[in-house]
Amino acid sequence: MPPDPRERRPCRLAAVRGAAVRSLEALVLVNRRSPRYRSFTRYLRPYLDHFGVPYRVHEVGKGSVPIALASRPLIVAGHPALAPVAASGALRVGVMEAVRAGTGLVSFDPHWPTLSPRGKHLEAREISFPAPHWITAGRAEDRLDLPGALHLVACLPGLPIVTAGGRPLVTVAHAGAGRVVRWSRLGWANPAILGPMAGLDGVLWRSLAWAARKPFVMRGLPPLVTMRVDDVAGTGKRWGLSPLWWVEDAIRLGLKPWLGLFTHNTSDAAVRQMRPWLRAGKATAFPHALGRLRGDTGPDLRWESRDPKPVGDGPDGLGRTDAFIYYHHAGRKPWPDGEARRRLDLAGNWWKARDLPMSEVFIPHWYEAGHNTLLRVHRSWNATLTSLIKKPEAPLAPGTPWLAGGPFRREGSLGPATPHGGKDGALGRRPTYYADFETFSGRRFFNCATEIRDVAGYEWTPDAHVAQTVNRGVRQVARALDAMALGVLFTHETDHLWKIPTAKLRAELRGVVQGLAGRAPRFVTLEEGIRAVRATRTARITAVHHDPARGAVSVTFTGHAVDPTSFMLLTDSTTGPRVRHVPVRMFHGHRLVRVRASANQTLQY
Repeated sequence: MPPDPRERRPCRLAAVRGAAVRSLEALVLVNRRSPRYRSFTRYLRPYLDHFGVPYRVHEVGKGSVPIALASRPLIVAGHPALAPVAASGALRVGVMEAVRAGTGLVSFDPHWPTLSPRGKHLEAREISFPAPHWITAGRAEDRLDLPGALHLVACLPGLPIVTAGGRPLVTVAHAGAGRVVRWSRLGWANPAILGPMAGLDGVLWRSLAWAARKPFVMRGLPPLVTMRVDDVAGTGKRWGLSPLWWVEDAIRLGLKPWLGLFTHNTSDAAVRQMRPWLRAGKATAFPHALGRLRGDTGPDLRWESRDPKPVGDGPDGLGRTDAFIYYHHAGRKPWPDGEARRRLDLAGNWWKARDLPMSEVFIPHWYEAGHNTLLRVHRSWNATLTSLIKKPEAPLAPGTPWLAGGPFRREGSLGPATPHGGKDGALGRRPTYYADFETFSGRRFFNCATEIRDVAGYEWTPDAHVAQTVNRGVRQVARALDAMALGVLFTHETDHLWKIPTAKLRAELRGVVQGLAGRAPRFVTLEEGIRAVRATRTARITAVHHDPARGAVSVTFTGHAVDPTSFMLLTDSTTGPRVRHVPVRMFHGHRLVRVRASANQTLQY
């Protein structure tokens, strides 16, 4: 949703403000009477909020023309069928005058503000990038295949930089001192057609950034990369190495893995190996499940604990029987209260006896947790961050819907949570991203989950084929980074890593890190990454101004940030917009940040 006007505070510029000081908020034009208005609320507004674009909405259906259009850095025509040409003449004239004076324009109505030949709509099944441009430079793939049909207009003025079915999907042009970007359709944001996190997110935010008059500000997110590995037991003995040799290699490369442990399959040697990493913040870990009791596939795991094996767990349908902590997976329901307490005690006591720091990030095996385990995890284990793709109280099974949550799944029909089977299995295989506060069993968690499911399934799926494995990992993480999302290299030890020969897995980890180097990633723990994303939701930009006389940009934040955060400052250069992430210190209430647009100087109040 757009920033709440009631939360806005005037930027404290009384001593320096003058006629030349301009607001750097974009102006978004919408028409609630239009039959296509929902295209804005369902597709565009979630992106504007996710990217952290400072903006105000103007209702064109009332016939009024906003004042000082030329003072805006960017005007956005927010959806198709924005307004009839005859009924919006004064607004159209005002917008084009502002663009010629230097204001940027991004239009999601192919027939506004200038009328395009209508013709018939065409159907496309693939997206290509025919002309190199700054807007398309960050993409992870050269071609995108569409799982559903995209309908677009036959003609669109400007230079095509993205095409669908050979027809223009995105065009760019100049008008006087201003830049114009036109989108033929935003329907690709429907996951049944393409959807978020599937290759066009970066084109969207870059089209806004390119068109806007500089300097321009967006909340954004730095390129943060982490690694998540579930079902960890320490299987290095297969290769005559230390139990967690691959974690050591990942750390040496700069990665900071989150380890979801099979606690009672984890040997004392593995515990001794991981303890210094956890204490130093080089890796983090959490009880994922008690362990594997029996498996027809995968490594031969021993029950390493003196605790007796639990009873009551059944096969998972994949030839394995795992001992769950948080949920009766075989029964598809929460454990009875007594059994839930017993299993939590087994996991908690195991952890305490081994003196291991516990992660803040709670990810249960199969994403399943009953109400009676969630309460203790949140209250006693202090785990307030999570990565879930469905309601934890429901089984991960065909028919269970995905979580209705932000930024992209608050509206629209619910698809399946699982990528496997079901009548809507294809929809379940679409990329998934959550970054929102959720309440489960009366407890508030911040949920952040990244699964780029259309590359290799819902995880990285590494194997002994080095080049293909590296390509998958780089594509998945790069796709997330291009969408301003947390990049997560996600896999499982006892499904995949354990069986890859040492030299090949080392080459794969090294190849992924090297393949991402051009994006200047910052490697973080899963906790650090989720907390950084959380700060973009709790600390909002509520005012932003530019004083050309002083070359200063002033940004006011409202809310709170319990960790250092940042925002994106965009300035022009000869090769295209220059992106700079400006640091912001922790605060509670309000913080004013002043930064020189042309120098690396920041003042915070």
